[in-house]
Amino acid sequence: MAHNSATVAPQVYGGDEVAAIVLDPGSNSTRVGYAGEDCPRQVLPSYYGEYDVSGVDGNIGKRRVFDENLLYTPRGDNFEIKPILKDNLIIDWDSALEQWGDSFKNLKVDFDQQPLLMTEPIWNSKKNKTAALEAALEHFKFPAFYLVKNPTCISFAHGRPNCLVVDMGDDITSVTPVIDGLCLVKSTMKTHYAGKFLNQQLKQFLEVANINIEPSYKIKSKIQSFETPNWVAKNFNFEITESFEEYQKTRVLNEMKETLLQVKTKEEDAVAAAAASAASAASAASASAPASTTAPTAAAAATAPTAPTAAANTNSSNTNTNTNTNAVNTNATSTASGTPAAIPDASTTSENDVSDERYFELPNGLNVKFGKERFDIANSLFKPAEVPSVVRGWEAPENGEFEFKEAHNLKNDYKPIRRVRKETEQEIAAAEESTGKNSSSKKKEKSPDYRGVTELITHVLSLIDIDLRAQLANNIVLTGATSLIPGLSEKLTNDLILMNPSLKIRIHCSGNVYERKYSSFIGGSILASLGTFHQLWVSKEEYQEVGVDRLLMNRFK
Repeated sequence: MAHNSATVAPQVYGGDEVAAIVLDPGSNSTRVGYAGEDCPRQVLPSYYGEYDVSGVDGNIGKRRVFDENLLYTPRGDNFEIKPILKDNLIIDWDSALEQWGDSFKNLKVDFDQQPLLMTEPIWNSKKNKTAALEAALEHFKFPAFYLVKNPTCISFAHGRPNCLVVDMGDDITSVTPVIDGLCLVKSTMKTHYAGKFLNQQLKQFLEVANINIEPSYKIKSKIQSFETPNWVAKNFNFEITESFEEYQKTRVLNEMKETLLQVKTKEEDAVAAAAASAASAASAASASAPASTTAPTAAAAATAPTAPTAAANTNSSNTNTNTNTNAVNTNATSTASGTPAAIPDASTTSENDVSDERYFELPNGLNVKFGKERFDIANSLFKPAEVPSVVRGWEAPENGEFEFKEAHNLKNDYKPIRRVRKETEQEIAAAEESTGKNSSSKKKEKSPDYRGVTELITHVLSLIDIDLRAQLANNIVLTGATSLIPGLSEKLTNDLILMNPSLKIRIHCSGNVYERKYSSFIGGSILASLGTFHQLWVSKEEYQEVGVDRLLMNRFK
């Protein structure tokens, strides 16, 4: 059987052992390391600092810094913090190349011997793919290069070449079907209801309470407080830019999100309601007792347990979902802070309400109390339509649907041949039997304005071929840093079972925090270390001979 030379690499690059470099850019961080290792060597922020410098001729130029510590250090010279990626797409290639160059230098990369594997999102543009090829093979002069899609890497990291990848990151939540390691592009859906969506709600909650976030760099000294902040500010003899200020505030919001937010399932809500009812009954019974026995003394209040310590371990390991959130819950308990003085009076607050409360200490020493907001904000990932005005200053309503501009990206979706033939026959029969009146009366069902993560997954399952649906529903891979919110995987499982009663739903997610956050890198590391993968490398000779356009059409659809 003759092979199409346009789709087969002209020669196999390397042997069984190739010390490839894996580059995994993301909206929040960029991971760099060696193939065959289970963890990246470097995790870099996907941001850079830029400040003014005076040249010898007196002209003002710009200089960039990428060290994470320098990004948190205030300085003059119009110091700005700018993003390298947005929505997992590289928007500043000059800064990206400079950052990667520094990273490769620190890793002591041998550009003559080591190939580069780079991950990309499903919605990556043709322009960005071209720039990636030019950067790897012309700028850095790697001997070979390959672009692989993030869901493909995630599927290999979990050992499931056939799965439904749910990636909940900082900018984007995406759902992608993967069959035999190939992504079904047309069935992919994405929304912005992800990490930054939660950050914006936390920021809005503080604004409504008239609480300002004062970043750590401003604090000279502080005293813990539960009412008004008591702190002394540092004095700077230069102006702080708005972008630097916002970057430092985002750091605080990220910590707040990671330590406070929690998702409640319906079962937990039922238990909480029963506990609240019992507490109310006990309070009513104690109201008839003498006042001396019901009023708490000052000494008792001073020795009461700390409010934000209970309920941190409400989510335990779930064998059906293959997840473990105890590590996350423990972290939440150790970082949230509170004192007995801030505990509400037992006569006005139920026992359940107290257990739901958490306190977060801002850098200026102010302890902020969070009650049901911890759950409401986290649950907005499932019901974004319930968030007022879609969160002020946020994106327009999203239902996950988007279009690809590059026509060649639409050709690689898979359907079984027998299923395609059967659908065609049914369509022909229906067309012959239907009248013009019936066909004209049909109206396309309007898509909803909002889709939370559950609706997103359910809709993707309805889009894929029926022969694949059951297999993918039983192999849902949950990954991304936002998926680490305690209780999220349990609620997602319960909701999917209710919405898809005919399917056997099973969610697979690693209990290890690093594996959950770096699944894409780990999968790329596995792929690049396989001996059978070496035939896929695009060598510099092939790049020069075939050209960018044919490579994008035939090798990087």
